Amino acid sequence: MLYRFCAEHNIPHKKTGKLLVATDMLEEEYLEDVYRIAVENQVPGVETIDDNKVTQYEPNVKAVYALYVPTSGIIESTSLVDKLYRLAESYGAIFLVGNEVFEIEPEGKGFKVKIRSGTEVEIFKTRIIINAAGLYSDNIARMVNPESSYWMDPVKGE
Repeated sequence: MLYRFCAEHNIPHKKTGKLLVATDMLEEEYLEDVYRIAVENQVPGVETIDDNKVTQYEPNVKAVYALYVPTSGIIESTSLVDKLYRLAESYGAIFLVGNEVFEIEPEGKGFKVKIRSGTEVEIFKTRIIINAAGLYSDNIARMVNPESSYWMDPVKGE
């Protein structure tokens, strides 16, 4: 579906496939769990492969086990986000960037949201909240629902 969207909107993309590799038994156990979850989530075409098959795909990678995800690929993310932004605006979405949300209260069929913009506090009402707070998204989720079970566990990438 995302590849079709990119093609329709001239967003650079390429389906490349992906190898997730294990170099030892501990990593292999982890990938077995990832595989189980991928199957449960109906990821199309995901398969487990051995070290010989890994070498066929990529001779410079040494692995004892791997997952191959043929539907994975790359997308030029700046173009994608820009297009989604412009489409959402054309349908009436309003983006409030550079502000701190510090309180969300359910109110009727919507929410009352308090934000801080510099030293100013603003309040607005909305029927829908899209939580795009990244590493702080669990905080926003708990403002909407204090019983929320979502917790961020940030991991530094390499």
